[in-house]
Amino acid sequence: MTIARVKCDSCHLVQPDTRLIKLGVNVHVCRQCYHWVRSSITRTKKIPNWIRPDNRYSHDELSKLRGKYAVRTRHHRMIHHQLRVNYTGPLNDRDWSVLLSNLELAQSNFSDPLPAIDSNTIDRKIGDLKRAGIVYTPQNPNIREHIVHLLQGTFGPENRSLLVTVMFLWLVSDEDYIGRDPEAWAKSFQLLFEVMQDLGDRAYFAHGAIEVVGTSGNTYRIQPKSRAPFFYVARQIDEQYQHICIDPVGAPNVVFGDILVTLILSLYDDQTSARHIDTLARHVFGGPSRRRITDVQQLWQRALGNMPEQELAPNELFEQWRRVIDRFQTNLADWSDEEGEE
Repeated sequence: MTIARVKCDSCHLVQPDTRLIKLGVNVHVCRQCYHWVRSSITRTKKIPNWIRPDNRYSHDELSKLRGKYAVRTRHHRMIHHQLRVNYTGPLNDRDWSVLLSNLELAQSNFSDPLPAIDSNTIDRKIGDLKRAGIVYTPQNPNIREHIVHLLQGTFGPENRSLLVTVMFLWLVSDEDYIGRDPEAWAKSFQLLFEVMQDLGDRAYFAHGAIEVVGTSGNTYRIQPKSRAPFFYVARQIDEQYQHICIDPVGAPNVVFGDILVTLILSLYDDQTSARHIDTLARHVFGGPSRRRITDVQQLWQRALGNMPEQELAPNELFEQWRRVIDRFQTNLADWSDEEGEE
């Protein structure tokens, strides 16, 4: 459906060719933003509309709530790679108990003792949480009943809103369209358009993606992807596209449009970028491919064998293991002999 000159909900620019996306939310987006926004909304379309943050919370306040109640741990990273879901909520009854104890509830007038809730209602409400994407729902009857009291507003609408907002933060990252900071997201896409305009005919939108011609003469494509890091980079070779693994440093802390700008500029000057991006170098400078290690047991033996013998501080040990685990989360074919030795 095409609508004439409407303000884009993504970049906040008045555009002549906005389109309507209907995936649980109705948003008007311009042609340039369309595929990126649609890909993001598709990732979160299973989250029901009743799980949304309270409009009274500013983005800064949501960020503080995320830092307090929705912190990603190593267990969440394991869940993410096993189930391919973005989730930072409780993973057992103890986590639920700690959360409910630490939740800063507003004072409210409620009857004591609390009104009774029948078991069927409790099971149905808890089932709603599981269907919404909450990975673990509590088994303890007291915790289950307390959650349902909060959701039904027994402790007041403000406290219900707080719990629902926290649940939203468990399920949606601030990299997702529905979890974004609207102003920061819009400015990042405005910058993206400005940069592409400055680069002239060597950076353009095509086929729902962004194509960039590097100084080497290579043509690259950046297109939306359903899983993190939410973009896919490939080099065009004849009629085929060959994937390039590129992960901008610090990307999780950068607004998504700014990540795209970084990728475009890196690929635009690919001969310079390839000097410090190994996965890009082979496409720019060529040369024989290095031998790949594809034996997982060998990779683990190398990783464990390279662990230092001396005792490390907890944060140093965590960082070393994080590098090992992150490497295993990348494409195995991109781990060379030299990288395995590091």
